[in-house]
Amino acid sequence: MATQLTLDISEYDALVELARRGAQYEGLLDLAKRDPRCTNLVQQAEAGAALDTTRTRDLEAFLRSIENNNDIKRYFLAVRWQEIGIPLRTGIKFPETWPPEMTALIQQFTRAISRADVDALLQARATNPQLVMVTTDPGLRVGWTLIDDYFA
Repeated sequence: MATQLTLDISEYDALVELARRGAQYEGLLDLAKRDPRCTNLVQQAEAGAALDTTRTRDLEAFLRSIENNNDIKRYFLAVRWQEIGIPLRTGIKFPETWPPEMTALIQQFTRAISRADVDALLQARATNPQLVMVTTDPGLRVGWTLIDDYFA
């Protein structure tokens, strides 16, 4: 028989955040592969330090199964935006790459994420946001929708 593990909601939230941050290193690895100066770092990452998109989705499926078995409802929304008057750096390829300073994640267990939650995040993190897009995809690859359409 498998050993049972019990987590309270804050411990589970921390576990999910830790797993998600690990999965995000995949995008950094893709960028580093294109830079010959990063060969050593890429080799170390490929040895096990980074998760690929398939593993990100597998992780999400695993977390969802835990949540379903324990009647836990997790709400997740990724937010990306551009800043008015600040051009994007060369090499940005949406959705694979995006400046981390213009990307944020909202996750909560208490209620569905609202437009007010996104607006509060943008007020805290952005200066002059435009073209705000959101997705519920934990891999940050598909489903990007303009915020006005998402909350319509």
